[in-house]
Amino acid sequence: MSKRNLMIAIAAILVLGASPIFASTLAVTNAAAMTGSFGLEITVDGTPNTIALVEARGSAGAGPTQETHHLARFEYDPNGLTMNNVTWFQLFNLRGQNIVAPGEISISRIYTIRKNNLYRLYAMCKFNNNVERYTTRINVSGPVTVELDWTAGTLADPNNGCCLTVVGSGTVCRNDVNNSAHRIDAARLGLVGNDGLLLPNAGSYYLDTYESFR
Repeated sequence: MSKRNLMIAIAAILVLGASPIFASTLAVTNAAAMTGSFGLEITVDGTPNTIALVEARGSAGAGPTQETHHLARFEYDPNGLTMNNVTWFQLFNLRGQNIVAPGEISISRIYTIRKNNLYRLYAMCKFNNNVERYTTRINVSGPVTVELDWTAGTLADPNNGCCLTVVGSGTVCRNDVNNSAHRIDAARLGLVGNDGLLLPNAGSYYLDTYESFR
């Protein structure tokens, strides 16, 4: 696998101008740092459909381009958030093309959910026909390192689909996915989708040390 050096840190993505950056809820702060001196702080106001994210696309080596395998890794601390039970939001999104049906789509996602007073992460993988399949959930507490390992393939390929890992807590996978026509062209991280499920003035969460690999 080759590592995209331009995407080593979220702070670097912001400084180098990866686009688009939406809304006014993003800030590079010392408080968000989990490695080094700076991290990305997302302040949530709970407005329906409000998003605040950084995006990397495949230009000048800054992001993925027509990839059949993509591994993303970042640090995440949700503990500044106030969420009602059974509410969730999109934390990470891999986007790209179905080579037999042109047009950009969401191919794989990571969600944060609050359930039974615990923060949990789970992932979605999409079939060629747009059917979505979800992993089971992994509990998170305090700063953690998160990985999403996505691979295109047929049902006969045991390595297809996606695996979500919270380092030190475990890995959950969905490999029963026929996604051979999908290609990754972009990665989004932050408050990728709210859907009105977060409370107004829900607080902040932190992201740091984003890396991606082919």
